[in-house]
Amino acid sequence: MADLQPDLPVAATPADAPTDPDSILRLLKRGLGHELVTEDNVGELIQLAVQHGHPLIEQELREWHTGCGGAAAGSPGTGAPNGGFNRNNAKR
Repeated sequence: MADLQPDLPVAATPADAPTDPDSILRLLKRGLGHELVTEDNVGELIQLAVQHGHPLIEQELREWHTGCGGAAAGSPGTGAPNGGFNRNNAKR
């Protein structure tokens, strides 16, 4: 019987994962490599996404950066979840 699993890329292990921002951006363009984004390289990755014209990747990186403690003053940050708008404001 033929192997029914498609040929999918194998996730990079920490030992062979690329560390240079250009390689990480290439992976992000293919929908891979999200685990390689760190607080140390996210700024450079955002700049590369802008330079190479990838606004969706840029936005995702900015959102990731904001969610990881890079929130601007006045932003809600990453507090505990609330009950949600409808739950707290629904007429009973």
